[in-house]
Amino acid sequence: MSETEQCEGILNWRKSSRSIANGSCAEVAAVPGTVSVRDSVAPSNVQLHISSKAWQEFITGIKAA
Repeated sequence: MSETEQCEGILNWRKSSRSIANGSCAEVAAVPGTVSVRDSVAPSNVQLHISSKAWQEFITGIKAA
């Protein structure tokens, strides 16, 4: 993602391939150093912004469970 795209707030949001058919799932978008998470049903609502390190630890924990 270019610096211009980051400044303009253009993010490449992705849903899990395992999301349910009604669309109720979380979406994630990554920019250098941060992962953003939002609700796919209400994408204009609050977004969480998590450090890349914390996100990786979260994913590692999920895979270990």
